[in-house]
Amino acid sequence: MPPPTISTLIFKFDHFASLGNNIDNYSTPTGHRILSDLKSDIDGNLWRVAMYPNGERAVDSGIVQLCLYNKGDTNLVAAVSFVVRGSTGRVYYEKPMAMGLLRARGKSGRGGNIIERRKILDRAHEILVGEHQSLVVEVVIQVCDDVEMYEWVSNGGHYYTPRNPCLNNLQKLLLQPDNNEGLADVHFQINDEEEVIPAHKLILKMNAPELYLLCQDADTTPIPITGISAQVFEIVLWYAYGGTFPKREPIKASSPEKEPILKLGLEIIEAADRYGMVELKLLVETYLVAYRVMRKHNVADMLLFADAKNCALLKEYAFAYAISRSRDIINSELSAKLKESNSLLQELFVAAAEIPERRASMGGGSAGGATGGGGGNNGGSNSHCGNSNDSDEDLVFHRRSSMCVNELRIELSENDLEVDGSKEMLESRLQQMRLQQYTPRSSVSTQSSSSSIAFSLETQESDRRFR
Repeated sequence: MPPPTISTLIFKFDHFASLGNNIDNYSTPTGHRILSDLKSDIDGNLWRVAMYPNGERAVDSGIVQLCLYNKGDTNLVAAVSFVVRGSTGRVYYEKPMAMGLLRARGKSGRGGNIIERRKILDRAHEILVGEHQSLVVEVVIQVCDDVEMYEWVSNGGHYYTPRNPCLNNLQKLLLQPDNNEGLADVHFQINDEEEVIPAHKLILKMNAPELYLLCQDADTTPIPITGISAQVFEIVLWYAYGGTFPKREPIKASSPEKEPILKLGLEIIEAADRYGMVELKLLVETYLVAYRVMRKHNVADMLLFADAKNCALLKEYAFAYAISRSRDIINSELSAKLKESNSLLQELFVAAAEIPERRASMGGGSAGGATGGGGGNNGGSNSHCGNSNDSDEDLVFHRRSSMCVNELRIELSENDLEVDGSKEMLESRLQQMRLQQYTPRSSVSTQSSSSSIAFSLETQESDRRFR
């Protein structure tokens, strides 16, 4: 692609000192505009400069302002520089402006404050030129091919723009071990297979802390890895070295099972959880939910797995699926497995009860309020929010059903709090954060004193019990 066209146009404003003078008091009013003659650049584009010798607005009084207009019939994109050159030829002032759009027929311009008026009028600076004491302005215009080019230029354009090679080079350490011989300081052997996978402790320490602890004191002897397939272990390492998932975007709806992140999802989550890779764990969990992998035949295993690994989003999804398919699942494997876990069975009942409450809070509930008097959709929620007997915790934290796991994670992440764990753990973190935010400073000392007194009384009571 050829370089942009560059033109330098010279605009002269004669008798600058008297331009726009008020006839009564010989002063130059603010807002008075002087238009230059039309000039053509080397491509035939027409340009005009508008000058405000005493500023366009009252706030700009005392400042000379210039603005370049495209007077042709086609929108143009250009970088512009205004140059003020004195009578000696020395550049007294230059104002460069970044690439921008100049609409056809003068509908928009590029310019701004150039120089103080008093400095131009000061003869010591020798800015005004010739017998007519003219202000001479050179405008350097770099025109691009067309308006679409502006979008390309703003994103690097057609020019070669190198990327930061750091991530690519890190992955070469993993993908091209033969070319980086001697750099690896730890090796892994998966399930007694012959192949040995090289790695680097520093990278593992930063991105897979539990895996690093497994090998931090290792010598040249390969570290045995069991209970995980070689494919899953390679996926985990790929992520630790900056790899992204899925490798193919987007996942084809016709065959999502061919994507490893979905086909091996539970195995990847288990490995990520084992090696302290929270981000990978949550990423795969999110994809499993986003691509709706739950089916009647796997909902039981998904629910038990999500509960065991604290996959709150997957567990929430499994509960929702089980409730929506309750008629089909009531006599299925899920029902039998839930009978072995009273806690899960209780959570399922709570989740089922929360669905109408959640719909009501979004304006879709039934006529009667669920948690208080009053009719209509607002009966329950209004009575809850307006109850003067609510505890402080109720006032600063919504009911459990009011926030889904994704909402909890977003708010915790925005406040730099940990986002891994069960829904109850997420709610507890958020509740503590909000209580700290809403606790008046003046009451901190009172609360501390009360806590100390309570602790002292409890200690005395304990002493009496054990005497």
